[in-house]
Amino acid sequence: QILQGHCERVGRDFGEITKSTSLNVFPIANGADPAEATAAVRSKYGDLSYDDFASKFAPAVPVDEIGEKVRALRDAGADYIISYLPGLAYDHEPMQRYAEEIIPAFAEEPVGAHD
Repeated sequence: QILQGHCERVGRDFGEITKSTSLNVFPIANGADPAEATAAVRSKYGDLSYDDFASKFAPAVPVDEIGEKVRALRDAGADYIISYLPGLAYDHEPMQRYAEEIIPAFAEEPVGAHD
């Protein structure tokens, strides 16, 4: 709404702007313990505590919650979302989880289709 208001003030077509945002998360299974799920990756960063890992890189978030975040971003007008998943050089499971459990839910769903 803020961007749309700025566009109206300066005479810019809001629809011509590609709206993107980022989402930094470490996807974990629903019900998984965040500290346990990130232990292998955290050890590669000098045995960071979970809280340090979450604040410096990204929090461990269950896939259902990531889906809710993606849906909220799309509802807010994001045309696409750039996702950062830390530690992929050390652990491919979060990327596989994201690809298998999150992307399919949105890949073919038009914006606003769930309303």
